[in-house]
Amino acid sequence: MQKRRCVVSLEVPEETGEQSWMTRELYPTDNSELGYTKSSIRPFGNSYAELVRDIEHMRQDCELDVLDLRSKVSRLVPWNS
Repeated sequence: MQKRRCVVSLEVPEETGEQSWMTRELYPTDNSELGYTKSSIRPFGNSYAELVRDIEHMRQDCELDVLDLRSKVSRLVPWNS
């Protein structure tokens, strides 16, 4: 991975025990591990056009692999909806 992008993540938080889907930012790290935001992210824009563009970029990125956080080792996996 060479640049930051959005990724759909899948996890099962201990407090709820229920499967949870979120959008996070995925970014490169120096040690080749997966870097990602701890909290979910949301689209943002300083104008309507910027917000729509951000939503579109997120939608395109979400068609890529899913960040699976259900085990101790996070990994990108193909997802067939």
